[in-house]
Amino acid sequence: MKIDKWAQTNDIELISIILPVFNEARTVKNTLSQVHESMANSGYNFEVIVVESNSSDGSREIVVETTPTLNGIVPDSVKLLFQDEAKGKGSAVREGLRFAIGDVIAIYDADDEYNPEDIVKLIDVFEKRVASFVLGTRHAKGSPMRVMIGHPLLSKIMNLAHWFFTYIFNLTFGVKLTDPFTMHKVFNARIFDNVNLVANRFDIDWEILGSAIRLGSVPQEVPIEYKARSYGEGKKVRIFLDPLKWIVILVKVRFRRFI
Repeated sequence: MKIDKWAQTNDIELISIILPVFNEARTVKNTLSQVHESMANSGYNFEVIVVESNSSDGSREIVVETTPTLNGIVPDSVKLLFQDEAKGKGSAVREGLRFAIGDVIAIYDADDEYNPEDIVKLIDVFEKRVASFVLGTRHAKGSPMRVMIGHPLLSKIMNLAHWFFTYIFNLTFGVKLTDPFTMHKVFNARIFDNVNLVANRFDIDWEILGSAIRLGSVPQEVPIEYKARSYGEGKKVRIFLDPLKWIVILVKVRFRRFI
């Protein structure tokens, strides 16, 4: 069994939760409120860093209106970062990492596909100090991962593509993961002290995970709840563009020189 080089040795001081937001007016208020409530009830010290990427549907206004009510419960627990241009989830995550001050980082999407209570579930595993990187896997044996109502063929294609690209990721980095694509992750912030992340879109998930593995992290997976939404409901992964970006970042990370 591999020993995790970055496994936590001290108690968690502060958890920084990065919440990228772009055109999520339908879900962002509920997601932000639930994430904040889950963390406020967890007993952990935390900050939620909302990175809003110049949405065109009123998401920014909703975030601005919601934040004072949450900070009234736990002062200064929600911080807002506003981007002038939407460059993708990866850009928003990297912006959040620049301003995060926690010793532990969690990344969570505002799209209501996940259960906010699972954040604490992942953190609890992290705190056992056996892993520096915990992934929330959407895989449940015997069940398809994505079931998009009204789109059975597209759901099947995306599920098959998931396993194909997961195989490539596992082969490249010598791991046996079921869901390297999950955005639901918690990790030791120190891993990335000297890492220059560059991904702008959903390839950020592979860049973060692959870099952590290359640097000696041994990721663990924890089952989580997941309900896939359709493109009509706001799904943003591009079927042809993003797979190409995954492959490009895979090669970059595999052969990148780390200090």
